[in-house]
Amino acid sequence: MSNLQETNREIYEKRIKIISDYFNVSSDCAVFMYYRRKRGYPWKRSTDIKYLHWNIQLQNALIKLDMIIDFNWKLLEFGNEYEELERHGIDIYNQPKYVIETNPRRDIENTTWQYNISKKRKQQQRREIKQILKSIGLL
Repeated sequence: MSNLQETNREIYEKRIKIISDYFNVSSDCAVFMYYRRKRGYPWKRSTDIKYLHWNIQLQNALIKLDMIIDFNWKLLEFGNEYEELERHGIDIYNQPKYVIETNPRRDIENTTWQYNISKKRKQQQRREIKQILKSIGLL
């Protein structure tokens, strides 16, 4: 395999880092969100025994749950997250129905050509990140 090709592990690690950085959550939360999202449509059909419904309100609640200090994501089981959220006082149905972006883009006014090139690169990277998050189903 050439050095230019990414292995499945590298792709997985890159996606976890993107989720973690974009939503400003721990890597354990990012791993849970990644795999939990894979249990929903379009990766699983609603008739599949492993299918679990996913929506933006659940995603936002999981991001909020990550703010709890010392929360152990490895003990949380798929399908039991609603009870865990309720136990910590997080109501899924009161969460916004739009994606909460906890790592907003910062625009700084600068007129130098170096800044403009850097800004274009950052915008391109941001588009690539959003494209990856959309392919995962988190945007």
